[in-house]
Amino acid sequence: MGNDNVPGMDQEDLTQEEKEEMIFKVLNSNNPQAPHNLTKFSYKDRCFKTEETVDQLVFHYTVDGNILLNESDEARDQDDFLEKKKAHDLAMLNKINEAIKRDGGKVPHDGEEEQKKSLRNMFNYQERTSQTFNLPLRERGIKTDPPQTSIFSIETTQWMIFDAYM
Repeated sequence: MGNDNVPGMDQEDLTQEEKEEMIFKVLNSNNPQAPHNLTKFSYKDRCFKTEETVDQLVFHYTVDGNILLNESDEARDQDDFLEKKKAHDLAMLNKINEAIKRDGGKVPHDGEEEQKKSLRNMFNYQERTSQTFNLPLRERGIKTDPPQTSIFSIETTQWMIFDAYM
């Protein structure tokens, strides 16, 4: 039989100095997969520049969307709105059918399937939607002509400066 079940046999023996030594562990939020030197082209300066700060943020899972809890006020408001909309559409359809019956014409919306189809008609413009194109952001700048300059150069010595000073 081995010493596997004896308490303390799986621990290392430390000296008193090792027991009293303080060991500090620091957790940091650095991403080990982030690049250490990131170089990008700067259109402003027209050269490549190295960025000192690197974004350490990592998204493990992202989902864009809207979440509503069933018990929340917003969910109840949406349910109320949908119920009112259905009731309004049904009332409007019934008024149209009654008007057609009064005039003696044939009612095209008598069946349940026909009523569902007739709710999507040319008079109900609320259901028609379109997606607009999002224009990209653009920078607008003004450039002026550079001021007039002239190149001037001269060679001088210490004695010429001294003579001019005197």
